[in-house]
Amino acid sequence: MNAASRRDGQGRLKMVLAGLAAMVLLVVGVGAFVMHGLKKAAMMPPGALTRFRIDGIESELRRHYRTAGSFPGEISEIGPEQRERMIDGWGRQLVYRRLSATECEIRSLGKDGMPGGTADAADVVLRVRATH
Repeated sequence: MNAASRRDGQGRLKMVLAGLAAMVLLVVGVGAFVMHGLKKAAMMPPGALTRFRIDGIESELRRHYRTAGSFPGEISEIGPEQRERMIDGWGRQLVYRRLSATECEIRSLGKDGMPGGTADAADVVLRVRATH
């Protein structure tokens, strides 16, 4: 192997190592960003976390309506990951109901898990209506 070939091989090796280093930094940066978001969500009061999750689901429901022309019959129709997101800030399942093709509802039964209630035990309800 001559000197020129050796230098060329070393140059490629340096480029590969630099690329790997950049990928590692990117993965670490994205991981830190995701962990920050999870930590922030974990520090939210349960009522605020519930409203945050309901707002995110509302966005997905509206997107579904724009593409399908109606709200889904089941929440899983907008993506299987929605089932995992359907947990309120108290760790209970959110309830999705399609009221009509143009109206649906997302509900948390609050801290006590019972219908009705006041303060933290009050239901958190969002009725979503199609906008034309």
